[in-house]
Amino acid sequence: MHFADWFRRHALTRPNALAMATPARRLTYLQFHRALHASADRLARMGVAPGETVALCVRNPALHCVLIAALNRIGAVSISVAESTKADGPIEMPRSVHIDRTLVESAVNGVPPDGAHEAGLDWLDTPEGTKESRAADGFANLDDIVHILLTPDARNAVGLSMRQLEDRLFAQSISILSEGRSARSLCLLPVRTAAGFRFAFESLWAGGTLLMGYQPGAAPGVIARAKTGRIYAAPDQYRAILDAQNAPKADFSSLKYLLVPGGGMAPPLVARLRRDMCNMLVTLYGSTELGAVAFGALDGKTQPGFCGVLTPWVEAESVDEKDQPVSGRDGLLRFRTEHMATAYLGGADRKRFRDGWFYPGHRGSIREGRKLFVSQWETAAQATTTPQRAQRAPSRSPA
Repeated sequence: MHFADWFRRHALTRPNALAMATPARRLTYLQFHRALHASADRLARMGVAPGETVALCVRNPALHCVLIAALNRIGAVSISVAESTKADGPIEMPRSVHIDRTLVESAVNGVPPDGAHEAGLDWLDTPEGTKESRAADGFANLDDIVHILLTPDARNAVGLSMRQLEDRLFAQSISILSEGRSARSLCLLPVRTAAGFRFAFESLWAGGTLLMGYQPGAAPGVIARAKTGRIYAAPDQYRAILDAQNAPKADFSSLKYLLVPGGGMAPPLVARLRRDMCNMLVTLYGSTELGAVAFGALDGKTQPGFCGVLTPWVEAESVDEKDQPVSGRDGLLRFRTEHMATAYLGGADRKRFRDGWFYPGHRGSIREGRKLFVSQWETAAQATTTPQRAQRAPSRSPA
């Protein structure tokens, strides 16, 4: 099983359906299918082999998604890092081919390194881009790590297997967020983040249309032209959309709901969004380690700290200092799901994973109706991301 298998069925049944659109490029599902196989061939010729970890530092979200899928096709492990973390030379990681953004893009685009920029994918219409890759298939076990995600504070990394990714995306696709093939979704979060990665591949897995790479100021025009049904953005990005010069005259009638990660938003911004953009706001509580665990609607009557209703696939408890459950009362929150990460790569912060539970460090309570309330958020110090922090990536998920 590969990412390629997901896209093949869409490429065969709906080849001309739009898969992704960025300011620089539009890709149908057939083009996406061809792109990932042609990329896999080129990367294999560069020396990328099954089991290796490759760091990606790519700004173009379409190319980023293609390369993640291509590396998965080869059997390599991908990790996404921010451009600001790129060293002067090639990115170095244990068990990795030394690839920086310029080298990756020049190899895929077939242009000299000094001419490689984010537009990319111009080679799609060449004969080489029309055949399915026969690159070495090193992916044999559903528990093998296929992608590494860095936590928001960049202090830890988790490895996700194909089984975990499929379970997460399936669980989320049957939630209130799924509109399947009819969905047109605008994501303002980068693919390298856990939230952006989840949203991008959930949309592609379901066969919808994904819009990425746009600045918040351009969003009103994009929403109107593409008849966008949902948006995934951070609170400051929503504020920037509302403050855009063309926002007062923009047509937001196609919007069905706005999705907010992190589990909360200031009441004045909620009121403004419901008045000027869309009446339906959905908050999502989750993490890199857990995936999405709670969803809820936001309105003017939402109680402080409300982060949504727990999904059917998650167990949650609030506990005291001795890890004893304190039902309905404020305590330290802990969660577990069948498809969560079970440890950090390198064994860092082991206290967060105890007895099969994950402790995010937040305090709160689980109230009637499985409603999740957070009273205190752990504020992690922002650290500079370095690929070395991912440590040595094992071939299997930590037990």
